[in-house]
Amino acid sequence: MLRGINRSIIEINETENKYFEKIIVFVRPEFGNLSDSHLQKEAVRLVGNMSAYPFATKKRISARKKAQMKRRKLTLVIGGISVMTLIAILLWVI
Repeated sequence: MLRGINRSIIEINETENKYFEKIIVFVRPEFGNLSDSHLQKEAVRLVGNMSAYPFATKKRISARKKAQMKRRKLTLVIGGISVMTLIAILLWVI
């Protein structure tokens, strides 16, 4: 079943990228009455502010931070056990 929906779309054909030939941006309905030039400028600004791979970067950073946290926790646990063992040995000797 098809529904008729009127949507404003900005199409950027000059991507200056060898992988992508076109970018399509859907305008929110409440801003559809703004001038075409204003919407085009905003679309270009939006695309320019986006990183190349925002989702992959976030996942990679997140995984890296999780690994660092695991190493820190393991180091603290091993360090704590070592200190407790050293104290127990010193108390036993004295």
